[in-house]
Amino acid sequence: MPVSAVTECHVFPRNYRVYKAWRVGTRRAFFAGVMASLRQFQSALTKFRQLVSECRGSIRQPFDTPVDLTFRDGSGRITQGRARCLDISENGARISYYQPVVLPAVMQIRFESNGVVKMGHVRHCTPNGAQYEIGIQFLKPEELRNLASKPMFV
Repeated sequence: MPVSAVTECHVFPRNYRVYKAWRVGTRRAFFAGVMASLRQFQSALTKFRQLVSECRGSIRQPFDTPVDLTFRDGSGRITQGRARCLDISENGARISYYQPVVLPAVMQIRFESNGVVKMGHVRHCTPNGAQYEIGIQFLKPEELRNLASKPMFV
């Protein structure tokens, strides 16, 4: 490509200030577009995470109530304490507790509001600020029968 063709393709305004303002404006517009695309991607990723995390058989319902916990952790230690149930479903609950739980653990929960007692396996213990969010999957009746044959909370 001849040099004259390159210079003819790039026609700039004669005033350098106008040219510079035009370049800054196009850069800002470009980066604003990139940032908007990144925000859209972040929003889509958040929605995808929520969709994947909510692939469960029953819907979680907010259930902000105090609970009494009793659990035996993986090291065999029995612990009792008070916590707060954040939400609940037919198959499990999310509890906020002040200390981490060592996995694997089986937990008994007694709801203060209605006195119902549930048992379940601790599936995760995730730090959330000064508290820990504990995910519990409730035991099915046949699992409870198998667990009843072993001494747990003596």
